[in-house]
Amino acid sequence: MSQMQFNLEDLHQPAQAARDYIFEKSSVRPDAAIVLGSGIDIFNELEDVCVIPFGEIPGFPHATVKGHKGELTLGRYQGKNLAIFRGRIHRYEGHPWRNVVFPVTLMHAMGIKDILMTNAAGGIHRFYTPGDLVLIRDHFYWQPLSEEERSFLYQQAGNRIHFQYSPDLISKAQKAAVITDVPLRQ
Repeated sequence: MSQMQFNLEDLHQPAQAARDYIFEKSSVRPDAAIVLGSGIDIFNELEDVCVIPFGEIPGFPHATVKGHKGELTLGRYQGKNLAIFRGRIHRYEGHPWRNVVFPVTLMHAMGIKDILMTNAAGGIHRFYTPGDLVLIRDHFYWQPLSEEERSFLYQQAGNRIHFQYSPDLISKAQKAAVITDVPLRQ
């Protein structure tokens, strides 16, 4: 069976098993998730912290990018229950799609509705500098696809390569930047 020949429904039971394992380890039931990318590490002031290496979570793939800790941290921050994924799984590393989408499937099984994804992204704007926070409103999927991958993505996301993010969450991020006086590029 090819790595592309699966349906997201195939991940339902493995995600439930992973969720059950995580909830046995922690009493925190996250409201939101944050996925941290390369070299980004935040939230040293969490309460009720539980750290679980990705490798201990049933069915969860290993993060292989340098700078990704490869662990799930559950905790409370300013009254918000969070799941912080310290690292990601990338298709360009050779992971099959099943592994790439599993963490989000797990978040759904955990009841998480809002996800903040971070990453280290390059840019060509002449006024942006390394370390600037940049709000990404949408993206195009430009990675070359095999016919099998194209078929899978179209099955899951429809016939589109342009993905727009939640206007509500974008607005919240903009307001938070103003309140905290943190420059936010867009």
